[in-house]
Amino acid sequence: MYPKEENMKQKTVERVFPYLSMESWITVFYQILRIYFLNRVTPKNFKTLPGVPINESTVDQAMSKSNIYSVSESILLKWMNYHYN
Repeated sequence: MYPKEENMKQKTVERVFPYLSMESWITVFYQILRIYFLNRVTPKNFKTLPGVPINESTVDQAMSKSNIYSVSESILLKWMNYHYN
């Protein structure tokens, strides 16, 4: 490898590193939240929340069978969507 190419790669790494580092830390914090806090959100807890009508407090079948979101994440998305509307 030529010295000029090595210098260009080093500059690229130094420029991109802060963004990759920030993204990595955000991912780590999200996983910690997911493991320790999202497991506390259950369909049973969702039904007992004040301010949510009974017909809105059910978890849809499509939400519980999602490959992308867990049941807890789906419940929180539904809750946020309800209050946003």
